Amino acid sequence: MAGTTSAQYQHFVPQFLLKNFSHPYKPQNDGSKTSKRSKRKYDKGKYPGDTVVRNLNLTADLPVICETLRFYHDNPEGYDANDRELLHDYMAEKGYERPVDVWFHNLKTIMELHMDPEGKWLLDLPK
Repeated sequence: MAGTTSAQYQHFVPQFLLKNFSHPYKPQNDGSKTSKRSKRKYDKGKYPGDTVVRNLNLTADLPVICETLRFYHDNPEGYDANDRELLHDYMAEKGYERPVDVWFHNLKTIMELHMDPEGKWLLDLPK
């Protein structure tokens, strides 16, 4: 019973993640020659052919996709970031009254933009 008291870390990985992002485990070759008698040291709990996912970020931090507090002001004078002059010029050029209107326009432009694999959409973005 003393040997079974060590806790095992078990976690749930959804099957679609394993199907889309996993590959068979291949131990790294350190380049050293081993004798016939020495056994290969694998990573703990992993053996050749086991399904592993290496490039999956499992952090608890949620992605931040909006900066509403930065742009949420009733008048342009309330905006005090380091690009204030550029924003005022852009608002005067495009006819926007509030910084949040610029933010909404940018979100709408990005959502409606057709992004192609060749990257031609980068030329349409500044328009």
